[in-house]
Amino acid sequence: GAGTPLVVFYGGNAMNVGCFANIAAADPTRSYLLMNYRGYGGSEGEPSESQIVSDANCCITYARAKMGTPGPLALVGYSLGSGVAVQVAATKSASALVLICPFDSMTEVACNQVPFLPRILPMDDWNSTEYAPMVKCPVTVMRAQTDDIVPSESTDKLIQSFTTPPAVKIYPADHNSIFFCPDFTTDIMKALPLNQATDVEEV
Repeated sequence: GAGTPLVVFYGGNAMNVGCFANIAAADPTRSYLLMNYRGYGGSEGEPSESQIVSDANCCITYARAKMGTPGPLALVGYSLGSGVAVQVAATKSASALVLICPFDSMTEVACNQVPFLPRILPMDDWNSTEYAPMVKCPVTVMRAQTDDIVPSESTDKLIQSFTTPPAVKIYPADHNSIFFCPDFTTDIMKALPLNQATDVEEV
């Protein structure tokens, strides 16, 4: 709807972001954009860091053009998507940034999981700590207490790299089960900008 907040979801590795559709469907007060990367979901092509970030910016431009009157922009990224969301927030005027199970850089996570992997296998770095200081909007970090994919020190380093300390919420879950925690969806909604439009059109 014109003037409503635009909430953009970026999913994790090998994830079809359509699984967030239930959150969008339950909220008639905001507009939602669920972006599948190249080669993810129904999207064609091969993903890379530069192409994904470029696509993310293009998708926001497209969505805002469809909406007509742009409202506040909120970015939500899970795991790999946290890297996308941080880079977009660093260059766009966002009102909120929500990071679920985020990391400092993909290289550091890979080193922790499989030592020396980055030295023998070319990979995108996704260094979120490089872009975090450029983020000006409020940041919420939602982390899993027993994350079995992203080491806790990796998330700690990212949190410390923001100029303004993020709000941090910890859930009794692992990397993939965090979505099923009772307050998870409610906490996302609380972190998003409210609709200020006087005439809300359901999307």
